[in-house]
Amino acid sequence: MRSLLQTMINALLSADADAVVGAEYGRPTPGRVAQRNGYRHRDLDTRVGTIDVAIPKLRKGTFLCQSQAGVSSQGPVTPLI
Repeated sequence: MRSLLQTMINALLSADADAVVGAEYGRPTPGRVAQRNGYRHRDLDTRVGTIDVAIPKLRKGTFLCQSQAGVSSQGPVTPLI
């Protein structure tokens, strides 16, 4: 179960990075707005255990996951207001 969750999270992050870059990983296209530059590995504690998350890095700019902004591994993050 843990490896399935890790695979799914990393696939979602990769797809999100593809959208930010404007091209699939390893595919040259004229519409590309950035290039990938490896990964940052981070541990994520979940209910099924700790998993290794590979967060894509970009050569220029910053990659911030757009699909899960404001959500933690345990549910929505409540803003401190």
